[in-house]
Amino acid sequence: MADKINLRGVNMEISVIAGDITHIESPAIVVGLFKGITEPTGVVGEVDRALDGAITALIEDGEIKGNQDEITLLHTFGKLQAKRVIVAGLGDRDGVNINTIRVLAASVG
Repeated sequence: MADKINLRGVNMEISVIAGDITHIESPAIVVGLFKGITEPTGVVGEVDRALDGAITALIEDGEIKGNQDEITLLHTFGKLQAKRVIVAGLGDRDGVNINTIRVLAASVG
């Protein structure tokens, strides 16, 4: 599914694709991280492994905390098909709802 949208004169295409995120060719991919996570798992873990532990290192250094509205941009330097990874903080796991995801989508758009 792909939707083309225009925000403040900027055209972009947002797509939802099923598959291995580490093999998706795109200018950027977005992964969400919950507050308090010290070791990425799931999709974030897959991306972290492909980036040789860059996300884990930033968590350990305190640069990524998973706080809601926290956005961290990483360049992949060819380690993934996507050129960049956006790690988006989701806040507390119990507080995430559809509005959290809407705000996140608008923030990284």
